[in-house]
Amino acid sequence: MATQLSLFPTIQPVKQLIRTNFSHDNIGPQAARLALEERYRALLQETDQFSRKLVSYQGNKGELVHGWIRYKEGFSAQLVEILIREFGLEPGQTVLDPFAGSATTLLVAKSLGINAVGIELLPVCHLAWQAKSRFMDYDLAELQQVEALLLAGEGMGEGKRPFPHITITEGAFPPQTERDIMAYTDWFEALPVSQQTKTLGQLLLTSILEEVSYTRKDGQYLRWDSRSAKVMARNRQRIMQGKQPVKEVDLGALPTVKEALLHALRIVRTDIQKLQAFT
Repeated sequence: MATQLSLFPTIQPVKQLIRTNFSHDNIGPQAARLALEERYRALLQETDQFSRKLVSYQGNKGELVHGWIRYKEGFSAQLVEILIREFGLEPGQTVLDPFAGSATTLLVAKSLGINAVGIELLPVCHLAWQAKSRFMDYDLAELQQVEALLLAGEGMGEGKRPFPHITITEGAFPPQTERDIMAYTDWFEALPVSQQTKTLGQLLLTSILEEVSYTRKDGQYLRWDSRSAKVMARNRQRIMQGKQPVKEVDLGALPTVKEALLHALRIVRTDIQKLQAFT
């Protein structure tokens, strides 16, 4: 048996992990996804008729109801209206949105008399649907009362419950802001108002979280203000290691929870007033 000579020592090949699918926790095999794409390839069309604004949340900014919460993974109500017209859907027919998000498709369909079914796992999206879909049921006088109480600070206490952090939110808020968020959460729960108004209050608190935080969503990542505890701790460690501190964004003066809540509530109340008067 011949032996191959080598001037170099034998190097054992390194086993590399080759990812065969791209689903969460490898639930769905890649072959199934590719087969699905191939099966429906004939139904797919490429077009340049839609702008970035139409196919993103940007198109919902300032829109009645649709702008109540910043859902950056979403798309505009105008896009849904265009597609409903192109597909020729009529009142009484049904549209399915398997990733309902902030309920844009469902709300547009409802406004046009079209039945809609949505599937969504995120609790915040369920909250958005509960608050946004019943805009005709709100008591405007009650919302005005809540605004007056919020402005006067009546019934406000100190937030006693700890903020329910997940790893990514730790250090995202100034300490006082964090306490205020929990205080206003308790305040809304204790208000002698309808459950519908309490649900709206919960959505408003959710909608302002990014605005009052040291973070901003940028694609799939968060950009952190240099004043956040997380960035400061990381930079202290870098300096101890002889490295330059990381330069992060400066978000400027952050609004208080009260300021952000009042602004959001006034927008929502005005939207509801317009819609109820129009409908």
